[in-house]
Amino acid sequence: MVRWKSLGRDPQSGAYGASAKLAFCLAGLAASAWLPAPASAQTSASAQSQVLIQRPTTIHRRYDMDFGQIVNSSTPGTVVLTPTPAGSCTATPNLVRSGPCRPAVFSGYSSPLSFLRVERPPGNVLTLTGPGGATMPVTNLTYASDAALVQIFSDATYVRFLVVDSNGLYELRIGGTLNVAAHQAPGVYSGTIEVLLNFN
Repeated sequence: MVRWKSLGRDPQSGAYGASAKLAFCLAGLAASAWLPAPASAQTSASAQSQVLIQRPTTIHRRYDMDFGQIVNSSTPGTVVLTPTPAGSCTATPNLVRSGPCRPAVFSGYSSPLSFLRVERPPGNVLTLTGPGGATMPVTNLTYASDAALVQIFSDATYVRFLVVDSNGLYELRIGGTLNVAAHQAPGVYSGTIEVLLNFN
């Protein structure tokens, strides 16, 4: 509703001012009635989400460590087992060694480019026990691998490897030095070497 009042007649044009003003206001109202309503602004964006579930690091025993057979001697000696793929045993001259020579062999899986930390046993020693509780220590345990692992650190407590195989498959071999005492009691000697892996 438009309220207006008479302003009197214009002496020159004869028009009433209020009527002219009213006509202008009505034209403005009519024009605004036909304008379209402003459109509401809207925009959007999207992003993808993903996750990779990896297989856990695994390790399995493939072969036991085997120093073969040694003839009893009146003087102490050693047998050094080098953890090459085929195994290599070197005995001191006073010991006669024969039979198989094989490092302990483990295989497993870890994510490519992950790190494996292999904990050494206390003192880096494996103790073999034979008849009547007689023992023989395997000292200086040494760790080697195939091309899937690159050794990047080693000290008295652990060895650290980088997994470089694109499939994450690796092989770990362990050797050491068997210390045979003079007049070592005859019999079969055995022990357990535990491989503890930490990974990140």
